[in-house]
Amino acid sequence: MKYRTHSEINVSSPGSIVSTLLSDPIITTLLILGIVASLFRGWVAVKAFMYPKKEDKIPTYHIEWYLHQSWIHFIGSMVGWISLICIYIYLISGLKVGIEIVFLLIFSSMGIMGFLPSFLWNITWSTNELVRIVKEKL
Repeated sequence: MKYRTHSEINVSSPGSIVSTLLSDPIITTLLILGIVASLFRGWVAVKAFMYPKKEDKIPTYHIEWYLHQSWIHFIGSMVGWISLICIYIYLISGLKVGIEIVFLLIFSSMGIMGFLPSFLWNITWSTNELVRIVKEKL
């Protein structure tokens, strides 16, 4: 499918851009699959990422915590699916492949598999620890 150029799309209307993108059946399929998979990921992520020992009971948490975790994993999964759609658009547009594809691929795979929230949390925690260590040394 050949996309219209920037000058052929009425960019003043977001609906025009969306309708152009959704006219591609692969993008539409990826978007629908992404929404369904992200809803599922958000729903089951809390239990999927708990690792209780056999003798331990599965811990119980407040509903606010479950909603918070579900929301985070839903958004993380959607970021992954949207990254995958961006990779597809990038590749069919005929642009040269650069380093941005590598980052999109990392975010896509981590988001779809459910590890993006943990990855971002660990980066934040590591940065805070690094700042703390530097402050102690000074």
